[in-house]
Amino acid sequence: GKLRLEEANSRVSKIKAHVEKLHSKFGELETAVEEARADRDTVIQQAQEMGARLELSQRLVGALGSEQDRWLEGVTGLEEKRTSMIGNVLLAAALTCYAGPFDVNARKKLLDSWCSQIVSAEIPHTEEGMDPVNTLSTPAQLAEWFNQSLPRDSVSIQNACICHWSIRPCLLLDPQYQGLAWVHSWNNPDSRKESKPEIEEADKTKKKRVQLSEPTSKVKKPAVFTRQNSRELQDQLEAAASNGTTIIVEKIFSEVHPLLKLLLRATTGQEVKFKNNVLRIHSNFRLILHSKQKNPVARALLQSDVCAVNFAVTEEGLEEQLLALVVNKEKPGLEAKKQDILFCMNRYKINIMELEDGLIQKISQAGNTLIDSSLVSSLEEMKSTVVELNEKVQLAKTTDTQLNEARDKYRPVARRGSMIYFLLLSIEKLEWLYQYSLHSFALLFLKAIEVNTMEHYDAFQTEESYEARISNLVDNVTLAIGKFVKRGILVKHRMVFELLLCFNILSDSNLLPTDQLSFLLSWEKPRAKHAQPTTSWLTQDQWDNLCYLSTVTGFNGLASDVEKRLKRWKDWANSEQPEEERLPGEARHLGTLEQMLIIKVLRPDRLEAAASKFVQRVLGVTFTRPPSLSVNEALRETSPVTPLLFILFPGSDPLKEIEAIAHKLAISESSGNFRTVAMGDGQEEEAKEALEECSKNGGWVVLTNIHLMGSWLSEFEMVFEEALRKPNKDLRIFLTAEPSDDPRMQLPQGVVQQSIKLLSNEPSFSLHASMQRSWVCFANESAENPLKKNEHKRLLFALAYFHSVVVCRKRFGEHGWSKLYAFSTSDLLISSQILSNHLGSNGAVPWDDIRYILGEVMYGGHITDQWDRRTLSVLLQTLLNDAYLQNGRLAQDLVCPAGGTFQHYGQFIEHNFPSESPALLHMHPNAEMWYLTQQARSMVSNLSLLCSPEQMVEGDTVKRDQKLKETIEDMYARLPENFNMNDMQVAALTPVAVFVMQEIDSMNRLLTPMRIGLWDCLQGLKGTITVSEQMDGMLQEISRGHVPTMWMEWAYPSVSSLTSWYNNLQARHQHLDAWMQHMTLPVCVWISGLFHPEAFLTLVLQMTARKTNMPLDSLVVTTDVVKNKTKEDLTHIPREGAYIYGLYLEGAGWNAVNGTLEDPALKVHHPPLPVIHVRAVPDHHVFGKNEYMCPAYRTTSRGDTYVFTANLRTPDNNTNLWILRGTCIVMNPDQ
Repeated sequence: GKLRLEEANSRVSKIKAHVEKLHSKFGELETAVEEARADRDTVIQQAQEMGARLELSQRLVGALGSEQDRWLEGVTGLEEKRTSMIGNVLLAAALTCYAGPFDVNARKKLLDSWCSQIVSAEIPHTEEGMDPVNTLSTPAQLAEWFNQSLPRDSVSIQNACICHWSIRPCLLLDPQYQGLAWVHSWNNPDSRKESKPEIEEADKTKKKRVQLSEPTSKVKKPAVFTRQNSRELQDQLEAAASNGTTIIVEKIFSEVHPLLKLLLRATTGQEVKFKNNVLRIHSNFRLILHSKQKNPVARALLQSDVCAVNFAVTEEGLEEQLLALVVNKEKPGLEAKKQDILFCMNRYKINIMELEDGLIQKISQAGNTLIDSSLVSSLEEMKSTVVELNEKVQLAKTTDTQLNEARDKYRPVARRGSMIYFLLLSIEKLEWLYQYSLHSFALLFLKAIEVNTMEHYDAFQTEESYEARISNLVDNVTLAIGKFVKRGILVKHRMVFELLLCFNILSDSNLLPTDQLSFLLSWEKPRAKHAQPTTSWLTQDQWDNLCYLSTVTGFNGLASDVEKRLKRWKDWANSEQPEEERLPGEARHLGTLEQMLIIKVLRPDRLEAAASKFVQRVLGVTFTRPPSLSVNEALRETSPVTPLLFILFPGSDPLKEIEAIAHKLAISESSGNFRTVAMGDGQEEEAKEALEECSKNGGWVVLTNIHLMGSWLSEFEMVFEEALRKPNKDLRIFLTAEPSDDPRMQLPQGVVQQSIKLLSNEPSFSLHASMQRSWVCFANESAENPLKKNEHKRLLFALAYFHSVVVCRKRFGEHGWSKLYAFSTSDLLISSQILSNHLGSNGAVPWDDIRYILGEVMYGGHITDQWDRRTLSVLLQTLLNDAYLQNGRLAQDLVCPAGGTFQHYGQFIEHNFPSESPALLHMHPNAEMWYLTQQARSMVSNLSLLCSPEQMVEGDTVKRDQKLKETIEDMYARLPENFNMNDMQVAALTPVAVFVMQEIDSMNRLLTPMRIGLWDCLQGLKGTITVSEQMDGMLQEISRGHVPTMWMEWAYPSVSSLTSWYNNLQARHQHLDAWMQHMTLPVCVWISGLFHPEAFLTLVLQMTARKTNMPLDSLVVTTDVVKNKTKEDLTHIPREGAYIYGLYLEGAGWNAVNGTLEDPALKVHHPPLPVIHVRAVPDHHVFGKNEYMCPAYRTTSRGDTYVFTANLRTPDNNTNLWILRGTCIVMNPDQ
C-alpha cells in the first residue's frame, strides 16, 4: 500500500508539475493575449486619432485654404515693403512733421515736390506709398475715424494721420470746429454712435444675419475739454499730466498760457515743477491745443513746440457735407440709407480686420492645431463670419454705388453752396465784419432749400423734372445766400461780391478764359508801344491796351478793326452809356464779359455799369436788386442763438425801430422781457446780467455801441457763448456797433460769425435821396415859423440842399473834399434851430452870422483842411444870400418852390427835383467820370485781391511762379545803380548843391532796400533762402501790380501802379544824374520828379533872400505861367526864381492863348500845365482878383501831399467857380 501510495503521490506530483507547467503556459498565453488586445486597442485608438486628425486637417484646410492667396500676397507685399519702405516712411514722416499747417493746394504742391525728389533720387519706394495716408493708416483705422465724424476729404484724412502719429502736442487750426468735433469723438468712446444698423440680406434664403460688434481696440480714457482762460486750467492740466489723460485746450490765440508753455516741451517720465508741485509726466498724457483762427499769429518758439494741423474745411469736404444736407431734405429715406450703409461698411471693415488679426494670433499661439478641435471650430466660425462680412461689404458697395447715382443728381446744389461759402471766406479780406460761421451758413443753405418743396415734382418722376428741380434749387440757394450777404456788406463791396460769384460760376463750368480775367483784373500798362492811329479821341495808353487785348482769347483782330472803323468806334466810345450800345464792327458778336474788357480800355468810367449788366446776364435781374434792410424781415430770420448785429453809420439809431417792433409784440421793459444796455464804462455787469436773465427766462436784449468796450470784448465772447449754451426759445439778442479798423474795437470773431448783419443808415451819395432824408428830418412845427413862414421854409430848403451837397460831394473823393468828414443829420437839425433863432420879426436876414456859425462851427468844426474850409465858405456864400430869397435859384437847374406848405416842398423834392448831375453839386462832369473811374479801379483792385492766382494766371503754379520770377528779374536788371557820393565834384556847398545831395541821399535810401528786397525775392523763388512773411507780402504785392509797402516807407508819395511807378523812378534817377554832373540850377526843373519839391521851393526863397538880403520868413512863392514857350524853347535860367514843369491841372483846363483857366475837355482829367516861372515875393504882395489861389499836391489823393500854392489867372473875376470844382494842381496824376 505504501508503494502504491508513493506511486500515487509520484503520479500526483507529476500531475501537479504538469498542471503547474500548464498553468505557467496558460499564463504566458494569457499575457500574450492581453498584449495582443492592448496592441489592438492601441492600433484602434491610433486609427481613431488619425481619423480625427485627418478630419480636423481637412476642416482646417477648408477654413484657411482661401487665406493662402491673401497670405502669400501679404508675404510678397511685406517683402516688397521691407526693401522699399525707406521712401514711403520718408514721405509719411515729411507729411507728419511739415505739411500740417498748409491748406489743400499748398499740401498738394509739397507732396508733388517731395514725390518727384524721391523718384529723382532713386530712393526705394512703392507706388502705394506715394500716398502717405497708406503708410500712416489702415482701412480699418480710416473706417473707425469716419465713424467718429471725420470728414472724408483727403486733407481731413491727412490731418487725422498727423494727429495720430505726431509726438509733439497738436495745435488744431480749426475755424469751422470740424477738427474739434472729430477729436472729441476720437478721445471719448462714449460719444461714439450707439446704434448698430444692419444691411438687409440680399438673399432671403439665408437664415443667419451678421450682427455688427463694437471694435475691440484699446479704449482710451475720456479726454478733458477746457479753455485757456478757464479758472480750473491749472488743476485740469495737473490731473491730466499725472494720470495720463488727453486734454484739449480751446481758445488759443497769439498768446499762450505760461502753464501750457511749460508742458509743451515736457517729455514722458520727465519731472516738471508745476507751480508748487513736482509732476512726473505720464506716458499716456497728451496735450492738444485748439484755435478757431485759421492763421493765428504765434511766436516762432510756440510754432517749434507744436505740430500745427490745418483743419479748415475744404471745398471737397464741404461739398459732401452740403450734399448730405440737401439729399436729406429732399429725399430723407435715401440719405438715411446712405448714412447707414457708410456706417455699416466702416464697421464691417473694422470687424473684418479684427477677426483676421485674431485668426492669425490664435494660430500663432496654438501648439498642435490638429488635436485642438475647439480651436478649429473657432477658426471655422471666424472665417465664416469674415466671408459673410465680405459679402456684406460687396453688397453695401453695390448699394452705395446705386445710392450715389441718385444722390449725385443733387451735387450741383452742393457744389454751388460750397463755392459760395469759400467766396464768403475770401471777402473777409475787405472788411473784418464779413465773417460767417459754417453753422450759420448751413442753416441758411437749408432755409434756401426749404423755399420750394418736392411736392410739385412727385407727380412725374422724369429726368426733365429732376433737372428743373435741381436748377430751381441752385437758383434758390444762390439768391437766398446773396440776399443774406448783400444786406450786411457795404454798397461799394456788393458789386465785388457779385462779380466774384459770377467768375466762380463760369470758372466751374470752364467758361471763363483765364487770360480775359487776368486782363480785367490788372491796370498795368503794356510795356510794348505801338504806332497809334491818327485820331484825337484815342490816347497812346488806350491804343497800347487795345493792341494787347487783341492777343487775349476772343479778341483776335480787335485793334485792326478799331483802326479800320475809327469813326464808328469813336461814336460808340463817346456815347453816354456805351454798355447799352451794340459794339461796332467785328466785335458785335462779343458777349457782356468781353464788352467789359473793351469798356475798361476805352471808357473805364462805365466799367461798373458794364459789370452790373454782366452780373444780370449770369445771375439774373432779381439777384442784382438792392437787398431789403427791413428790421422786421431780418428779425424773422433770427433765433435764440442767432443775434442781429446792426452796423452803425452817422445818424443811424435802430433802437427806436426795435422798440416799436417790441411794443407790437407786447415786449417791454415794464413786462420784464426787454432789456436795453447802452455800453460804456461800468456797464459790463449790467450787460452780463441782462444776457443771463433773458437767456434763462426769455426776452429781448439790446446792447448798443458795443464796440466801445474794447477791453471787455474778449470776456463778452465768453458771456455770449455761455448765454447761448441752453437759451430760452424766446431769447433774442440785438447788438449795435460801428465799423472800425482798430483791432481793439472790433467785435469777437465768434459773435460776428454767428450774427445776422444789417447795415443801418449807410450813407447814400444820391442828392435826391439825401434831400428827401434831410427834408423829413424837419418837423412840421419848425417849418411854420409864425414870424416869417415863407422865408423860413425857403431857408430850410436851402439848408437841406446845402447839407445834401456837403454830404454828396464825398462821392467825388478828393475832388469834393480833400479829406473825409463825418457830417451827420445832427448837424442839419441843430443848424435848422440856429436858423430859426436868427430870423427876427423885422430887419434883414443876418447872413453873415448864419454863414459864420454854419461854416466855422457846425459844419466847419469837422473840417481840418484849409482848402476844404475855403470851399465850405464859398458854398455858403453861393447858397445863403439875399439873391436866393429873391429868385430861389440854388443851382443851374434847381429853383426853390415859390411858396406852399411843408408837404408841398416835400412833394417838389419827391416828384420835381432835377435829375442827378455833377452841376447840381457845383462840379464839372469830368468829376463824375473821375469818380466812376476811381470806383472801377477800387473794384478791380478788390477783385484782384480776392481772386485766386489759379484764376488770374493761366497755367499751373510753376508757370505762375515763373512769370513772377521773370518780372522780378526784369525789375532787378533795370534797377538804377546807387549814386556814389564820393564821385561828386562839389566846388562849394551852395544851396543848390546841398539840395541835390539831399535828393541823391533820398534816392540811395530807396534804391538800397529795393535792391535787397528784389534779390531776396529772387533767391526765395529759387528756394535758396526761406521766404519770410515780409518777402511773401512783397511777392504778393508785385504779382498784383502794387508797389510794395516796404518800398513806400522810403519812397515819395504815389498812387501809381507798379509799372508806372517803376518807370517814373527810372526817369527821376536820370534827372538827378544829369543834375549831379553840374551841381547848378537847370534851366527847367522837373519838380514832379523830386523827392522834396517843397524843399526846392524853399531853395528858391533862400536864393532870393540871399540876393535881396530879406528875411526868409518874409517871402512867399508866386507863379507865372510861361506863354508860348515849351521847356525846349527855354535856354537860360531866369534872373530870379526858377522854371519848373511836370505839373497837371485837375478840375480845369488851360487856355494857352489867353493864359487863363478854362473848362476842361470831356474825359481829359489831367491836362498838363505849361512851364511855370516860380519866384519869391514879399509876403505882403497883393494878388489880383482874377487870380485863383490853386493848391498844388503831389498826388491825386491830396490831403497831406500839399506842396505849395500857385496863383493862376482866370478868364474873369469869378474864382468861386474853381473853388467849388476843387480845382488844383497835381504833380503825379498817373495811377
